[in-house]
Amino acid sequence: LIMGRNGIGKTNFFEAILWALTGQTSKGLSLAGVVRQGEDKAEVSLVIHNEAGICFQITRSVKLSKAGKPTQSLSFKKSEKVNEIPSVNLGDGGIVECQAEINALLGGSYQTLRTTAFKFQNDTSPFTRALPQDRKKIIGEITGLEPLAKALKVLDPKRLTAQREALDGKARL
Repeated sequence: LIMGRNGIGKTNFFEAILWALTGQTSKGLSLAGVVRQGEDKAEVSLVIHNEAGICFQITRSVKLSKAGKPTQSLSFKKSEKVNEIPSVNLGDGGIVECQAEINALLGGSYQTLRTTAFKFQNDTSPFTRALPQDRKKIIGEITGLEPLAKALKVLDPKRLTAQREALDGKARL
């Protein structure tokens, strides 16, 4: 819980963490919108230590061109040893791959974090506003059951029976 007078940056502090972790803000700001007016760049860097002492560093930045076009960069590094400075790049394939690695570390996506860990001023729960299928996905991510649900869908007896019948029908031709 963080408390303080109005206007000292409590919400901005959490917005910066959320943006660094997910690339999104609770306000739905565009990339250019995260850059302070009059500046040409914004950057947030987080260092996270897990229970095993492994350190992760996430750095997300956006730079505006002279024409105001934003370019985003994302770096996700991990230490190889306990209490070591992060040096191993994860998700070298670009922003999408880095974000997938970060989501795996966090155990969820923007929507999961937004619904479970971040409560902003004058905010009704995004979970209650979410569509049923989105709520199901959030609960699956939180509980770790999403991979199991995907596996059960693949192993659905009705689907397997239909596939078997289709294959049997082709074999008779």
